[in-house]
Amino acid sequence: DRQSIQSLVESIQDFEGAVVIVTHSEMILREVATKLVVFQHGRAEVFNGSYDEFLEKVGWEEEGSPKKPAQVTQEELPEVKEPPKNENKKEARKKRSQIISERSKILTPLKEEMAALENEICALEAELASVNQELIDASKNKIIDRFVTLSKSLKEIQKKIDDKFERLEAVTKRHDEKKST
Repeated sequence: DRQSIQSLVESIQDFEGAVVIVTHSEMILREVATKLVVFQHGRAEVFNGSYDEFLEKVGWEEEGSPKKPAQVTQEELPEVKEPPKNENKKEARKKRSQIISERSKILTPLKEEMAALENEICALEAELASVNQELIDASKNKIIDRFVTLSKSLKEIQKKIDDKFERLEAVTKRHDEKKST
């Protein structure tokens, strides 16, 4: 789950030594990777830089030509095409880097919104836990008015959390659709 991954990422970032991670999680790669060992075409290559830099400068060769959902237009998200046979690898990488950069301009705001929603959900969950504890205390001490007020507050916070999760799900779906094109 996201909380476990975030906790792992924070622990890795706090660790002062070197860490070797084997993962397919782009979230982990984006947060902690500073050097990559990329396995492609039956060989391993070292890339000095972050995962986003790798995507911008090199990218994954086996992605091929994407299929676009109906709602994404060519202007919104450029299609990645195989380079013509006479084009050298340097020019192909340069074009690919430009396309990835254009994609990043579209995907970055969605990633930022997803991160903001996740932070808001975490804050609301902490508030929920606090109110829940107050509710328990009010129940133990038989403070009925406080119990009723806290119960209403608990319900409102839970509704906010549910709404944020729905929004996060929608934004994540939109991000994934645009990313896969």
